[in-house]
Amino acid sequence: MRCDRSEGLPTFYFTLDVEPDYARTNRHALLDRLPELLSWLRGEAVPLTAFVVGRYFEEGRDAIDHLLDAGADVGVHGHWHRAADFGTMYSAHTEEIERGTAAFRRRVGRAPKGYRSPSGVISRDDLALLARLNYCYDASVFPVRRPGRYDFSRAPRAPFRWKDSQLLELPCGLLTRRLPAGMTFLNWVGAGWGGRLLARQVVAQRGHQIFDAHLHNLFHSSAALRELPLGLRGAYEAGRVFGGLKCLQALVAWMRKSGWRFGSLDALADELNRDAGAVPTAGWDEVIVRATARASA
Repeated sequence: MRCDRSEGLPTFYFTLDVEPDYARTNRHALLDRLPELLSWLRGEAVPLTAFVVGRYFEEGRDAIDHLLDAGADVGVHGHWHRAADFGTMYSAHTEEIERGTAAFRRRVGRAPKGYRSPSGVISRDDLALLARLNYCYDASVFPVRRPGRYDFSRAPRAPFRWKDSQLLELPCGLLTRRLPAGMTFLNWVGAGWGGRLLARQVVAQRGHQIFDAHLHNLFHSSAALRELPLGLRGAYEAGRVFGGLKCLQALVAWMRKSGWRFGSLDALADELNRDAGAVPTAGWDEVIVRATARASA
């Protein structure tokens, strides 16, 4: 399920966070819809990079076999994914990383290459731990501000390497300057407008558009939705007007017609590491000081 990036053409990287339904429930019914998504992606030759919570490796979920059999690139998405109390960019999430990594190794039989932190909350300590664990790349940074959780609004928008580390950062793309390139937000605007917005942002991202999705953005679970706070429930319900798998299908069709390519994050990381000198670097203090200065201006 891989497609090489062609120089000069924008590339779309479809990533899926495989986690409990709506991230805040203890339901997992939407995992049963994963084969439907994988079948469509295979037919369209669209690569998939999936970040899976560690507990699913421990529990022996069929979803792991489905992903591996489909040839998807599989990484780690923390362990428990308790979104409501995950902390901030200044919190260490040692157990989430170490336990999720160990569960992956036992189930898959090799070391993971990529990591994405639950809710995009990553700290300096977390990045140092990922480097010590020999991760090839992190894909946690959303280059926007999320009040109370993180402010990466001044982080580079294109792939970069953390200073004093071999760890690559593959930031999520943007839909607008303040909204990540994610299925949650695409569902609100539809594929037509969404494609145009993604195209406008891709130049600043050096041709890369890393896109974030979840099964609950593509399929619906009434039982899980009823467990969410009213505001979140309303946001997801509103997204159903234009959204879901049909919206993603329309976006991919638009991109293919517009000459976009499709790639995976594992393949991108391998490509960037072959030409390490071409990848810019950024330090944590540099990114955070800039973000803090902007927030206080």
